[in-house]
Order: sequence, then structure tokens, then C-alpha cells
Amino acid sequence: MKFKGCMFVFMCLCFYIFSSAVYAAGENVKMTLNYDGKTHQYNEEKVVLKVNGKEMNNLTMPPIIFNNYTVVPAREVFEAVGAKVKWDKNTYKVIVNYKDKNVVLKIGDMNASVNGVSKKMSIPAKLINNKTMIPLRFVSESVGLDVLWESSSRVASIMESISDKEDAKNVLNSSETAPSVELNEITSVSVPTDSFDGKFIINASKAISKTKVDFLTENRLVIDIYDAQIKMMLNTIDVSNFAVLRVRVGQNDSVARVVFDLKKDYKYNVSMSEDKKGIIVSFENDKKDTSVNDTSIKNNNSDSDVSINNNDSVKDNVTTSGGAFKPSANLTKSNVNGIYYDKMYTTLVINKNGAKVDLDNSYHTDGYNAGTYKIVLKGNYSKFLKDAVINVNDHNFSSIKIDVDTSLTTIIFNEKSILAFNVSQDAQNIYINAVQPKAKYKNIVVLDPGHGDHDSGATSGGYVEKSINLDIVNRVLSLLEKDGSIKGYATRTSDSYPSFTRRNELGNQFGDMFISVHINSASAEKANGTEVYYHDTKNVSLSRGISSSLLASTLQKNLLSYLKSTDRKVKRENFIVLRQSNVPAALCEIGFITNSIEGAKLNSPEYRQLAAQAIYQSIKELFQKYPNR
Repeated sequence: MKFKGCMFVFMCLCFYIFSSAVYAAGENVKMTLNYDGKTHQYNEEKVVLKVNGKEMNNLTMPPIIFNNYTVVPAREVFEAVGAKVKWDKNTYKVIVNYKDKNVVLKIGDMNASVNGVSKKMSIPAKLINNKTMIPLRFVSESVGLDVLWESSSRVASIMESISDKEDAKNVLNSSETAPSVELNEITSVSVPTDSFDGKFIINASKAISKTKVDFLTENRLVIDIYDAQIKMMLNTIDVSNFAVLRVRVGQNDSVARVVFDLKKDYKYNVSMSEDKKGIIVSFENDKKDTSVNDTSIKNNNSDSDVSINNNDSVKDNVTTSGGAFKPSANLTKSNVNGIYYDKMYTTLVINKNGAKVDLDNSYHTDGYNAGTYKIVLKGNYSKFLKDAVINVNDHNFSSIKIDVDTSLTTIIFNEKSILAFNVSQDAQNIYINAVQPKAKYKNIVVLDPGHGDHDSGATSGGYVEKSINLDIVNRVLSLLEKDGSIKGYATRTSDSYPSFTRRNELGNQFGDMFISVHINSASAEKANGTEVYYHDTKNVSLSRGISSSLLASTLQKNLLSYLKSTDRKVKRENFIVLRQSNVPAALCEIGFITNSIEGAKLNSPEYRQLAAQAIYQSIKELFQKYPNR
């Protein structure tokens, strides 16, 4: 059944007091944030907020960076500038009135109303720690206020409009350059697939003219690219790398910022590609003893190359030279000698005492929705392996368990997040390295069987939509597994009910495309046929060039070919799973459960297999035609 007309409503949020916050200049704000029914730990550099030149202090909730955008408490901040702020508890809407402007934002909705005209935002309003937090720049500019961001001091300022932008900057003693008319686009950050490769590339649409590099506290390498804007699907890229935990991107006025969160203080090098469309960032297995005082920077404001080095060369305790693996100091040991987990390299190491282990015939079971990943080694290894348990308790795993019998050895990872695994060995050890899915798989599709659990979807003649949806998706997953070139994830693989947020999070975090599978219904029994929906014509995969409309039309073409059903066309619709998707997304209505002929077909395994083959063929066709660039 379609989600037509469905509005996502936040039912309630418990009131929480955030644990602690640090407000001293130059330090980080650390607190517990509660939103979307979950608890999140926040640890970011302090943002100073000024209204008409006066710093806002003693706010009940400080300004924070949310998905790389500044959000602020609605009432306190905008009433300080003379606006009227109202909260409608029945509709979960906040209304900001300023002079002749009226802005209406709904909690969790990416669309706002500005004087009755719908506008799409980069982030929605949120209830965080029971405070209404709204995007500072969007609301300020919508009501005609000037917004300025000082990247060096992290000062966000709003003020009554000053016609001359340079005069406004002078009021705040800003040193930032005025935004360019045509900004360069930062389209992607290329991440190495090998966890021991330290080379990353920041890719731009045209030659980069000006950059700035800083090494900040808590091991963060920051690269600011001037006269540029972020045009990437993901704001945060988690990686499995010896040096880098994650890469984050954000926008500060006309400055695009790329942040490398490092595991510790590594030797790095930054240089420009020959065509100046790429910034090459590499890390070596070296660490510095002292702060970055040896950094030299070319290209502060010209077309010259960028070259940044830190020249200390103290050998790190991990090396891949000669194929040897030397563990870090951050180890968690098991109850069995020779088995440990290296947190720095997210690697389980098993000493095999020189024995031969058949890895080629091992098999993996990815129970991502249940939080488990199993690797089974076929063979009798009980002579050198024993049952073992490692209580990891990091951000990846709660524990790792090894069960050994005379024919199979089962290694169970109890995951806190979805991961992929590479298994290798040398003469001494077996290495099981956990990596982010996008670091292992070139092609990933997330499938969403609509409804589930208490939400049965459409029902008619004893047929239940949620079960048909699930069966079709599980059949697609089987086809993808046999194919081997495409990794498939599903929002559910059993009769459960993932929230809309969970469905979209899985697609946005891991997928190259998102496909939701549904069965249609109608009051008129004669209604029949297949239709596919998409939401945003501008929702295009930057790394491939696949759009939501192309995905939808490809699915419709193949479904019609396999099912020989009536063509009800490709259509645009504002379904929540489509509008909240950051990757190309489509929703398939395979057929009508309320039509006696089509309902009977949908209840047959053969017809569902045809639907699964059509969806699989569409995925395969698009990934082959549009390879990841």
C-alpha cells in the first residue's frame, strides 16, 4: 500500500538533562543529546553565537553543529533579534514572524513554508533535549537577516540586514573573503579500499584556487577550500583505515571544509593534483612527538600548488612492509592466549601456530539486522584453537566469540554497527579485518520490504501485503548473493517493523540506491497493473550519475517485461521513504492485491520470483551502465 498522504509524526520525547557542557573559549562542547528517541554523544568545538554583535550566553541549549549545520534554540535566539516565535504543540510546528516574513517549520520535515511558499532545507528542525532547535542560516536568511560565519573563531552571527556585505563583515572584524559568484563544487572524497593505504583524494569540479590546512586538537586534520561548496551525498564517511577514523565535510559560507578525524597524530602530506581539481591527502605509518610546527604551506591565495608536510619521522608500531603485521598498543585480549582484537586496526588476530587453515571454503552469514556477523571455518582446528570470548565494548562491537568443534569453527561478531569483513592469513596468524561496507563493496543496494509486524499493509482475500513484500525482497537478496558483484541489504529480513528513520538511515548510510517494495490496493476491484514512484528529479548519485527518475523508469520497464502487467506508468510522489532518501530512490507497486486475478498471481511463488528477477535485473543493469566513478 502506498504512503500517499502519510505524515510522519513525532509522538513524544522524554525530557532529558544533558550531562555536561564545556563553554570555555577554544574548548569542546561535550554533552548528551536526546532526539528521535535515542541518545547521542556530542563532542564538537564550541560555536559562539552573536545577535546584532552581542554574544548570546546562558542559553538553556547551546548552538550545536548538527549534520554539519548550525542549529539553535528557536525562541531564545530569534526573539533576541525582535522576531515573534510560536510553538504549536498539536502539529509540532514552530512559527517565526519577523517584519513581513513568516517561516513555518515542522519537526522532522525537510520542507519549510516561507510566506506560504514551500522551501526545501538542508536539515530539518529537531526536538533535541526537549528544545526546539532550528537551522540558523535558513531561518535567518528567510526572514531577511544577515548571517556571517567566522571559521577561524567559530563565531556565527546574525544581524539586521546591512546592504553592503563588506560593511557587515567589518562590523564583526571578519577576515573572510566575500563569496564567489560561481562556487567550485566539492563532489566527493575518494577513500582507499585497503585499510593500510593512507591515500585520500578530495575531488572538485574545477581547479582549486585557495586552500588552508590546519592540524587541530584531538587529532583532526582540517582542509578549508575557499570559493567552494559541498556537493556530496554524505556529510560523514566512516572508513576503516590505519590512520583515519572518518572524514567529515561541512560548509562555512563560501568555504568548504573537509575534516579527517585521525586515530592519533600521524605524519601527513597534502598536495595538489596536476589539473588542480584534486587535493591528495596521504598519511604514513609515522607519528609526531610534538605539535605541527614544521608545516609549510604554498598556495594561500594563488594558483600555486598546495604542499603541506610534517617532517618528524618516529616509526609507528604497525607496518605492512614484508607482509608482517605488528599490532598496535590498543589490544583487547581473549581468555585464550594468541587470540586478541586490535581496536586501532579493527582486526581480530588468531594465532594458528603454523597450521594450514582453509579460508577459501569458509562462509559468512551477515545478520546485520540482528547485530551479528558469523564467519565459519570448515575443518577440524581444535588442536590449536579453543573456545574464546573477547569483551570488546568499542563503537563497533560489544563482543567477539569463537566456538570450536571438530568439524567447524564459528566466529561470531556482536556488532553495534553494520560492517563488512576481510579475512586473510600469513604463516603465523589469521586476520579478520572489519571495514565499512563501502570500503569493501563497489555496488550496494538497500531494499525495503514495506510495512511489517503490526503494520500488515493491504489485505484482501486472505493475502497480506507485508508477507508478499518480504518474500519478494528476500528473493532479490538471494539473486544478488548468487551474482556476487552487488551487496544487498534489506531494512527487514523478517516480520519486523523498522521505523521510517531506520529505513532511510540504512539507505543513506550504505546504499548506492534505495528500492522500496509494495503491493497496491484500491476500492475498485478492477484496478490492476504496475507503477513505480520517485520523489526528487534532482536526487542524483554524484559518483555514478543515476537519478531517482532513471531508477524508477528502469524498474518499471523490467517489471512490465517480466510480469506482463498493465503499465500504470512512472509517477512522482511525496512518500516519506522517498523524500528522506539522499540516494537515488524508488518505490515499486508490483500489483493490486484487491484484484482477484492479480492478487492470486501475487500469492504465487512463481510470480513473486518474476518480480524479484525484474528488480534484480534493474539493479544489475544500472550498476553495469553507470559504474562508480
